[in-house]
Amino acid sequence: MAGCMKMKNGFTSLFMISMCLLLISSPKTSGQRGAVSGNNRLPVTDLQDGEESVVSGSNRFCYKNSVVPSWRQTWTRIQVKVWSSNVFKVQMAEGEEELQELERFSVWSWMQSLLRERQNETTINIGLFSKKTCFKIDPAGETSFTVKALRSEWEPHMDSR
Repeated sequence: MAGCMKMKNGFTSLFMISMCLLLISSPKTSGQRGAVSGNNRLPVTDLQDGEESVVSGSNRFCYKNSVVPSWRQTWTRIQVKVWSSNVFKVQMAEGEEELQELERFSVWSWMQSLLRERQNETTINIGLFSKKTCFKIDPAGETSFTVKALRSEWEPHMDSR
């Protein structure tokens, strides 16, 4: 009788391991959450320097760097500040296509979302030589949050050290 129980536990373990491997190895776009199929693209808000936007719910944003960097912009810092009264998650993407891919459900993206930190204030640093940086803000519920893009330039003659 004890040998039969060990065999049942062995089959259960083997079944669970094979199911986990099947889920992990499934294609990243196995199902869809939302309407991202074909030409049905979700709206993306373009951020402008100094512009403040107050929005609620899950939203997608892109910052396009319109200034071609030269030696004068070496010390320029571009940041997007996001804050809210409640917590939210931030997902970064390299472009609009990858941003749209974030809407598709996969087991891997679901597991990553469980590990992603929730916060109520964050600063996203934008690379000076990056032409376009995109991200998705996913707040808890329909909480409103504020997004503001800032470009600050350090001027050496203003530093009094």
